[in-house]
Amino acid sequence: MSEIGASSIPPLGHIEQWGSLALDYIEGGLTPVARSQVEAHLATCPACRALLEDQRVVAAALKAVEPARPPRHMELAVLSALGVTPPAATAAGRPDPVPAPTVPRPAPALPSFRRRLRAYLQPHSVAVAAAALVLVVVGALAISLQPELLQTGPTGPTARNTLAATTTVLSTQAAGADLHVEHEQVTTAEDSVETMSAPTSTTLTPSTSGTTTAATSETTEPPTTASLDVMAKYMGVPEPTWVELKQDGADPETTASAFGTATDLDPIPSAFWMGGPTFAVVVSASHVAGLMQHLQQLGFRLTEGNQPADTLGNALNGILAGYATYHRAEMVDDTLKMDVDADSWPEGEASLLVFFVTQ
Repeated sequence: MSEIGASSIPPLGHIEQWGSLALDYIEGGLTPVARSQVEAHLATCPACRALLEDQRVVAAALKAVEPARPPRHMELAVLSALGVTPPAATAAGRPDPVPAPTVPRPAPALPSFRRRLRAYLQPHSVAVAAAALVLVVVGALAISLQPELLQTGPTGPTARNTLAATTTVLSTQAAGADLHVEHEQVTTAEDSVETMSAPTSTTLTPSTSGTTTAATSETTEPPTTASLDVMAKYMGVPEPTWVELKQDGADPETTASAFGTATDLDPIPSAFWMGGPTFAVVVSASHVAGLMQHLQQLGFRLTEGNQPADTLGNALNGILAGYATYHRAEMVDDTLKMDVDADSWPEGEASLLVFFVTQ
């Protein structure tokens, strides 16, 4: 990956001035020149990098959520509490015009809820974007629970209170607009919604030849290699299995190149490297052992361990936020087959493997 000299790129202001440029960068929609401007600024501005990663987290989570539209009153109430005027509020709030009796006319198209949410995803309003994301989740939950409550639950104030208990409480702090969720308010929903797949672990043990062998096992123990606070941000993302990657007599760049050739994987963005070139892939748990053995046969030394030091400060967030973009893979005839149909995997079958190259 070549480095672009900052002196050859027109300067770019801080992220608060970018508007939709930050989200376009995250989604890969910038021209090469604009992308170079963004990356040149990020390379010298830790504050903007941190804000961009906060936005990346919310954008990735929003992309992974089923785009159910919450009740309009809930959307307006939350955004009003945050002091924000919803985009296209006037158009979205108007009822569709009534067709004339003799000359029917189609109702005007309203912007989709996901398109309206995109307008919230600006660097200066990450808390608002997170609130919009919660609207999607809580709105869908309230809608899905309401028929059940009407059919089988109590009536009157008790039923209304039960449904109200699924509403997530949002609050902001004046200094940092820090959004938080009161988990005590969603106890009704916790029991019916699985928020994270059971983690899997891959154990690599030494053999007499000096290499390692792999065995995959299911575990219900809490995550130990990633921060519980960070993992809680990413519903449905399994805890990563960290695998140190080496080749005897080879430097990190050579090892990374050989690994990419062997697996057809590209390194993740360098901003999220764990000390050296880093790769991430989602593999069916029943195929992890076969993949490890295949890599060892190709001459790679693999060592599983705890999460390595996050020298860049936000690599773990970036790795987890990119989960939806990673290849889903299985071993087929000693080859890592990419982009398989992961929807057919049993629940909890997905394993997130993070390979990082060291000296």
